[in-house]
Amino acid sequence: MFSVDQTLGYLPPLDVNNLSDEQTAISIEGLNLYYQSSQALDDISMRIPKGK
Repeated sequence: MFSVDQTLGYLPPLDVNNLSDEQTAISIEGLNLYYQSSQALDDISMRIPKGK
């Protein structure tokens, strides 16, 4: 399966589970979020690819 990019042509699919630092726009590790006294998010980790 391939993605089409109007400026670059055909690109192989991005493996979001194994992004390199160069492919990562935002990296989050161990995020905990509280809304008043309730925990809304618990230990969230993710990488968001550039251009997405």
